[in-house]
Amino acid sequence: MTKRKCIFSTPFIHDQIDPRVDEAWRETYRVKAPFAKLRQMWKTQHCVQVDPYNTGCPYSEEDCAMSFLVAVERTVGFHPERPTGYFRAVAHSMGLDRADNKPLARDTLRRTDVRKEGDARTASRDLSAGPSSNGESGPAPVKTTDLRSADHRPQRIGELLGSLNLGPHPREERDGDRKEEGNKR
Repeated sequence: MTKRKCIFSTPFIHDQIDPRVDEAWRETYRVKAPFAKLRQMWKTQHCVQVDPYNTGCPYSEEDCAMSFLVAVERTVGFHPERPTGYFRAVAHSMGLDRADNKPLARDTLRRTDVRKEGDARTASRDLSAGPSSNGESGPAPVKTTDLRSADHRPQRIGELLGSLNLGPHPREERDGDRKEEGNKR
């Protein structure tokens, strides 16, 4: 099994989530929450569904931790006879649901430019850019887009495959293959 980045080692889950999980579990089952078993089930049932190729979870650590809490609360709220088995099913179904609704890589905000807000080097350059287009002093407006432009337009599939001769090809006739009419049996 490949090693996954663990949300359970973050201070957020230790300070905010674990006390709530333990309290809910103790109120319902009168025993301490089986954290090791619940966390292992979460990784094997939920995380594998959300990120099957271990390329990086598209959700934030806090979001995953809150989902873990929701799964525990659903389990406790149902009062099953075997709570850890029910938690396993809940984690699996929540993983499938979150995988279907996860943000795409193109939807996540990632900065590709090197300029950062509050950077002293770029701030001085912006102020010295000169007058703007409306005659006021200050930085000139910058026209940028986050869209990439293609060098050429997309081609239709028919144009791509039109040059292929995918139909039947005529067979070459050879002398040995042809029978003359006079030699019929």
